[in-house]
Amino acid sequence: MLALSSPAALNEDFNLAGARELTLAELVRLAFDAAGADPAALEQKAAAAEHEDDPADPPRSWPSAQKALDVLGWEARIALEDGLARTARSLAETSDGRIGVPI
Repeated sequence: MLALSSPAALNEDFNLAGARELTLAELVRLAFDAAGADPAALEQKAAAAEHEDDPADPPRSWPSAQKALDVLGWEARIALEDGLARTARSLAETSDGRIGVPI
């Protein structure tokens, strides 16, 4: 909403990111923890896939949110773990208790 209401944001794009870099595996583990899910099955699949190199996968990707701060005055105010926990609770309250799809 902030970008929609700001003339300086017209025809601009913004990265909205937290203050630290995470690997995708770290992010998935945090999401599993927040959902109260056992990451054991994920660990097995990740170990099997570790040996597969995909040239489309960048070795690192951490988009800067500096432009969002400079133009919009936006910066993350909620820690990733807290946001994931809130999302997991909200999904659990509004669904049948399952989050995501079976692995």
